[in-house]
Amino acid sequence: VGNALAVSMDSTLSASQDGYSNLAQVVVGRTTTIEATLSITGGDSVTVNNWNFQITPDSYTLQSQASVGTVTSSSKPTWTVIFNQPGTYTVSISPSCSAATCNGDSLTLEAQNPPVLTVTTSSVTLNGGSSVVVSFTVKNTGEATAKGVTASITTPSGVSATPATQTVTESGLA
Repeated sequence: VGNALAVSMDSTLSASQDGYSNLAQVVVGRTTTIEATLSITGGDSVTVNNWNFQITPDSYTLQSQASVGTVTSSSKPTWTVIFNQPGTYTVSISPSCSAATCNGDSLTLEAQNPPVLTVTTSSVTLNGGSSVVVSFTVKNTGEATAKGVTASITTPSGVSATPATQTVTESGLA
């Protein structure tokens, strides 16, 4: 008579926001997705009775939560939350399972106020037939890094633009 292998599940949490994943920093007021990656040994599936999902401190809004029931290693239990205040948050799960040992995980996230972008431009005087250089600066004065920033200039009617050199300096924009 052989020994039966005990079924167990390990969980690893990660956070994503605005298309960016595996984050340690998130922006206050934006939807954050918390996802558990599961690893099951000794069987194909586990029945989860309760995920025991928790965030401390309690300054967030839970928008949706993972379902309980049968999960496999390809399952991706997710919770969506909005952090309401800046600060350091601990996100944890401690799953309660039937006929299996289930191990949870925790994740520390830093919630920051959103980026605040300001744009300043050089003063330009247009004279017919002459060339001018237009420069502008985009500055982030907020706490969080601004991601995916695109800057462009729209020329006035009757003015044609020929791209020249571009100088890009990043500072807190990402």
